[in-house]
Order: sequence, then structure tokens, then C-alpha cells
Amino acid sequence: MTLRIKYFLQLLVLFGLLTPALAVLATPRVDIAPAPTWRLPVKAGGRVPLPKEFTEGYYVALVDLQTHVELQAHYSHLIREIKTTEGVQNGSQISVYFNPAFERLAFHNVTLYRGGKPISKLKAGAFKIAPIEAERDRFIYNDSYIATLLLDDVRPGDRIDYDYTITGTNPVFGGRFANDFYFSSADLLPHRHQVLLVSPGRKLTLRSLNNPPKPQISSQNGLKLYEWDAYNLKSPLKEPYEPEWNDREAHVQVSEYGSWQDVVNWALPMYTVQPASAPLLTLISEWKKQAKGNALAYAQLATAFVQNDVRYMGIEIGEYSHRPHNPAQVINQRYGDCKDKSLLLCTLLQANQTDAYPALTSTYAGPQMNQSLPGPTVFNHAIVWMQVSGITYWIDPTISHQGNADGMFRVPSYGAALVLKPGETALRPVISSKRGTIDVTETFIIPPPRTPEALSKLRVVSIYSANHADNMRAQLAAASLSTLEKSYLDFYQGNYKRHQVELLDSLRIEDDLRSNTLMSYEGYSLANTWEMDSTSGVATFGVFGRTFYNNLHQLTAEKRHQPLALPFPFEMDYTIQLELPEAWSAVDDQWAIKRDGYELSFDRFYDPADSTLRLHYHYKTLAEHLPAETVDTYRADVKKITDELEYQLSYNGKLDGQGGHIHPGSVIFFLLALLGFAYMGWRWYQYSPLPTSDSNTSRSIGGWLLLMAFSVLLSPFVLAYQFITTPAYWNASTWATLKDAETLKTALLHISVYLEGVLNLGLFCFSVLCAILFVQKRSTFPLLYSVFLASRIVVLIVDTVVFGEVFDIKIDDHEYGELGRSIIILAIWIPYLNKSTRVRQTFVIPYLNRLIDNDYGELHYTGTEASIANSEETDAIDPKTSME
Repeated sequence: MTLRIKYFLQLLVLFGLLTPALAVLATPRVDIAPAPTWRLPVKAGGRVPLPKEFTEGYYVALVDLQTHVELQAHYSHLIREIKTTEGVQNGSQISVYFNPAFERLAFHNVTLYRGGKPISKLKAGAFKIAPIEAERDRFIYNDSYIATLLLDDVRPGDRIDYDYTITGTNPVFGGRFANDFYFSSADLLPHRHQVLLVSPGRKLTLRSLNNPPKPQISSQNGLKLYEWDAYNLKSPLKEPYEPEWNDREAHVQVSEYGSWQDVVNWALPMYTVQPASAPLLTLISEWKKQAKGNALAYAQLATAFVQNDVRYMGIEIGEYSHRPHNPAQVINQRYGDCKDKSLLLCTLLQANQTDAYPALTSTYAGPQMNQSLPGPTVFNHAIVWMQVSGITYWIDPTISHQGNADGMFRVPSYGAALVLKPGETALRPVISSKRGTIDVTETFIIPPPRTPEALSKLRVVSIYSANHADNMRAQLAAASLSTLEKSYLDFYQGNYKRHQVELLDSLRIEDDLRSNTLMSYEGYSLANTWEMDSTSGVATFGVFGRTFYNNLHQLTAEKRHQPLALPFPFEMDYTIQLELPEAWSAVDDQWAIKRDGYELSFDRFYDPADSTLRLHYHYKTLAEHLPAETVDTYRADVKKITDELEYQLSYNGKLDGQGGHIHPGSVIFFLLALLGFAYMGWRWYQYSPLPTSDSNTSRSIGGWLLLMAFSVLLSPFVLAYQFITTPAYWNASTWATLKDAETLKTALLHISVYLEGVLNLGLFCFSVLCAILFVQKRSTFPLLYSVFLASRIVVLIVDTVVFGEVFDIKIDDHEYGELGRSIIILAIWIPYLNKSTRVRQTFVIPYLNRLIDNDYGELHYTGTEASIANSEETDAIDPKTSME
């Protein structure tokens, strides 16, 4: 063979190899050709839209779309009516998207009508053709182009009439047809015309959703013809936070795929896992050594590699819009899209005899995916289905920076997926794995209110786990730490506009991949903490939980007709902690709401031990959306917790003090109450009915009375301590709040605080009286101590009802425990006091209102009181009847 012949053959081989690539990279162009003869003529109908029914200064009068499936031709005919100068600006260019790798674009007519006269605007070479850049910010590159024709001399009142045909379809579908025909428009569309021409031999399935027009079915040149006409169309308005999958637009689904198994059979030749290539074998061998026979550990290593070491980038040219690239190519170039990365991961997993297959899903269809006709166009994303030891895992290879705590893989709530496994016949539900949490604590260290210009400090600790930790890692990877630090500073400056917020500490991140927990630490200073009102002398400082607020859906009062999307899975604990400079008056509160789709709770707690007020909020979603009929309840619940997100501290500088300072008005009030109770106690002390004992002998205190003695004698000290150490009874802030109360409920609340103090002071005085009567073994002790025990229970119940039910204030477990203990004590001691012989023989001494010394040297009690001997150890002697 001569050198020339050999060279010629090499050129032929090279040409054969490059022909597909040259076809793909062929220069895109726009042809000018007559309109296809198979199209159906149509005359625009419908009504003329009102000016308020269209935007951008023009409206589309006709949208006529006709598809010839056998010719792979898609004909489009549109009419625009230019109404204003704004319409000239926005409606004077015609743009058409096409893919020259497998589509040809031919324009048939571009005519401008002015005053009823046609002016042709179609000129060869007038089109500007450019690649589409729309998806490059998502690292997706395809070979789609946009052809644009800029029309000159367009004026208000002109009509623009144009039509074109795109011929060809993506060869990846093998000539099978599936599409959706929508009958809707953002602006009012007077007329929508749709035609489908198809061979009678094709088995098409049609499904109508949301009440589209019914088709007229006929024949044309041996083909089956479907024709739809719809008039005066307007898309339903989207409601705030409406789920993306809630497609309410009228449309018709058309598919040549008879089942999901048909779709699997279409995809399997492209997604069949082949034995791993040489570049992969080294990695596989290394991971097997590290995993030591643990299939899940191996899967974690392989997943981490595909997610983090193979960057996301899609080269979706021609068939590769739906066909994955070879894993060997992907590993060599170290990039790929969702299809490429899924097939690569399955190759790595199957190399370790792990059951794993690619799966097709949708990032927006959600639960509506099951309502779709089978077809490849239902899906826009690929993930991986894996089973280890009988447990199913879903893996999204495109999500980077995932931690693998407890061997859990996390995917968003895609709803369903089609596993590309031989014999697969249905969609499988995609179950989101273990939910993560967000826990944010904002701690304010507040200076004394007497120095309003002083700085306060704000420390923020945020803890992210599971999927939230993954999201934070992705955010940190996409932006520098300094950028994130600045955005956080701007956030708090925006939330506290009155204060100058400055960085106190640099943003610090701690990331534990093993537990999949990420923590961030922030520190800020807030200038001019207290805002002083010169007229009233009141200084205030307020906080607002915007971090929590931003995760709630704030809805208007407008009636809801559509479901409400919720972030899911989502759980957040949020705490505002106010470290106060001194003791403060604050009312505890607590409530919780649990609905079918979410949980909300609030807890306000003041700890006098360290003068710290804690506001805690909790939000957890239990579903992806709420039905429309439950949104009113959600709106009310969100308003309830939103009202708690703002909290204001106030200090009245004109008063003697605040917080830990005792107000003289409180002292005087309780001293007067104490004098009143002392007088009542003295009168009760003098109360003395006839003894209940048949004997005049008083026995010594013993037996069970020794145990009672401990309780009786300790009660005054316990009640005194509780009364003295309750700041709300004494603080000037309580008195000031009562004086300046803005609402009746607030005034009644603080009045109730003082009434509670009066009742507790009364119990203290009562307990002192009982202790004295016990020591003196007075005959009135059993009765009065029984009344005391019952009174204590009544006070506790009233306290619980008033503060817990009327004012919705948290009643802590300690108070319920005290009530329970009091009931138990009453149930034990009252029967004992009334039934015990020892009690009757011990408490027999009446009140001594007058004593007489007789000739026998004995004491006599006058009045109605019985006489008893001087000694408790001898039998009683009646001096009136005894003789020497």
C-alpha cells in the first residue's frame, strides 16, 4: 500500500469519526421557506383584552401550535397587537429557541400590518443567532440557540403576524412522542389553537387536567387529527407560598409510553452499569481496604468522592440532554451532571456487590408525579437508589459537603422516583432521611439602665445538624468567611437599626463531619443600649427574633384557596437570652400548639438566681404542605408566636429603683396587710370552745404528733422565705407597670400579683398561729390547723386558675408538685386530727383569760373553761368537791 493511499484511508477514518461531532457543531442557521401544506388554517377569535388585562404594552391575539408527529415538525403561528410605546419597546423583536444539533428552523412569514396594509419584515440574513447562556450560572452547557429578528419601524397600533416551523426531535427518544399542551396565559389570550397529527398506528394516551377544552377528532390524509380551540384564556393567579407542584393550569398530557416500565426499558440501554474501568479500580480497591467489609462504610466513601471530588457541570449536547456520559470519561474529566454522577456512583457501588441503580425524579413535581402519564419528560433529575442489608437509601450525588452521621444519606423530598432497574414497573416513594435541626441562641448581656449610653453585648451560637449542616457547608463553600461575616453583621444592624452594631468577635465555624454537626459563633456590640424618654423618665430596650420570624410564612388576611407549602423537613429551636444587670420583674409564660402539619411553642422564663430572662421558640414542620382549609388556623398560630417575638424591657428612672430595688409603696401595702392579719390572728388565738377530751389531763406530744410537729413548726419559715424572695411583690417595676398599664389585662395581672402576695402573707400569719397553738397544746389546734391545710390548697388552686387559665402564664412543675403534696398532707392529717385518741387527749388546753389562786394553791380557770391540775403527770382533782 502506497503512502498516499494509506494517508487517504486515514483521512476517511478520521472523517467518519468526526462526522457526528461535525453534525453537532454545525453552524446554526435560519431558513426561509413556504409554510407546510399539512397545517390547518385558523382565524383568530376571542375578545379584545382590556388594557388592564395585558402587560408590557401589547398582547398576543393568537397562539397557534400544530405538531405533525410523523414528520417531526412543529409549526407555530402567533399574532401580536402593539398598543403603546411600551409595547413597541417590548414587542418589536421575535425570538425563537432551537437546537441545531437535531432541529431545523424555517420562517415562513413575518408581516407587520398598519392600517390594514401588510408590510413584509422577513429578510434573509436578518436574524441574529446566538447560543443560550441561561443555564450557565447552573454549570449546564447545551447546544441550544436563540434566533432573534429585530423589527424596524414598529408603532403603536401595529399588528405583527409571523409563523415558523421547527423540524426534528432529539434522537435520544427514538422517535417516540410525549408532550404537554397548555391552555393558559399570564395575560389574557383571546385564542389558543392546538393541532396534533399522528399515525393511527401510534398508541397515544391523552389525559386532561384542570378542565382544558375537549379535542375535535378527525382524519386528514390518513392521519388521525386532534384539534383544540380555547378562547379568552387566563392563568389562575398564584397564591403566596403555593406549592410548586400545584399545577392548576388547564393542560393535556400526551404520551406514547404505555407504562412506567416502558420508560424504564427506554432508559436502561443508556443507564446500564458496566464493569468499572481501570482508573476506577484503584479507587475501588482502596475503599474496600478502608471499609473492611462494611458495605455501608464503602458506600459512604464512594458517595463522598462522587459528591465532592467530581464537580457538577453538565455538557448536555444532543442526546446527552438525557443520556449520561461514560463513567470512565467522567472520572477522567472529574466533572459531570446529575446523570453522569449517578451512573458513576452506581458503577462504584456495584463494584462492591452493592445493590444500586440510577433513578429518575423531578425537583418540582412532588406528589403530583404520580398523576402524570408515563414519559421521559416527567423527569428533570437523576439520583441513586441503594439497598444495604435490606435497608433502602436514596443518594443525590449532586449534593456536596454532606456529613454521614449514623450512616444516613440525605435527599430532598422529591416525592417519587423511577428506579432504572430491569423489571421495574412503578414509581417508588422517595423517603427523606433523618431530619436535621437548627438551634440558635442569641444572648444579650445588658448594662444597667442608669447608663443608657453603655454598650451591650450580643453572643450568637448557631448549631446546624444533618441536612441543615449540609446546606451551611455548601453556603460556606460558595462564599468566603468574610463575606458571610459581613452579611451576618448587616442582618443584625438591620434588625437593630437604632443601635450601632459592630463586630466584637470574628465569625468562627466548628464543623464535625462525623456527627454531621456544624456550629457558628458570632459576637457583636450594640451601642446606646437604653433609649431614654426624657418626659416620662422611662428607659427601654427591645429585642426582636427576626431569625425565627424569617422562617415563618407571614400571610395576609386574604381568604386562602390553595395549599400552603411548608419547608420540610424543618425544625428550629430559637432562644433569646437576656442577661439582666439586676433582679427584674418578669412574668413566666408557656404554651404549645400541635397541628397535623406543624408544631409551634413558646416559653418565657425568668431565673432570679442569675437575673436571666429566656424567651424560647420552637417550630417544627410535619408535612410538606397544608390544605387550604387549615391555613386560617396556621395564620392565627403564626400571629400568636410572632406577637411573642418582640419583647421590651422598661426601666422607670423617676422611681427609687427598678428590679432589685424595693418600692416603699409595696412595703407599706404589705405592712398594713400584716397588721390586719396580726389582729385577726389574735382574735383567733382567743377562740376557745369546750375541750373535746373527757379527761382534763393533757398528754405529752408524742407518736405521730412528733412528725406533725416538724411540719407545723417549719411551715412559717418556708412561707416567710417564699414571700420575701418573690421579687414581683417588692420590685418597683411591678408597681410602675401597674401604674402605667396600657391594657386592662395588664393592670389586672399585676393586681393579681399583689392579691397573691396578700394571700401568701395571710397563710404565713396563719401558720405562725398554728405553730403557737401546737406548742401550747391548745384545744383549738386540730380545727384551725385543718382549716389552714384546706386554705393552703384553696390558695394554690386559685393561684393556678388565675395565672394559668385567665392570664395564660406558665405554671411550672414545682407549683403543681406543691399542690399535690398539700393535698396528700391534708388527706393524711385531717382524718388523723379528727379520729386520733392521742390528739383528743393532747390538745385540751383552753385559752386562759383569767386565773384564780384558791385556798388549795391551785389555779382555777373562770368562765366556761374547765379546770385542770398543775401537773400533767397526776390525775385531775376537782377543787370544788374534794376534801382534805
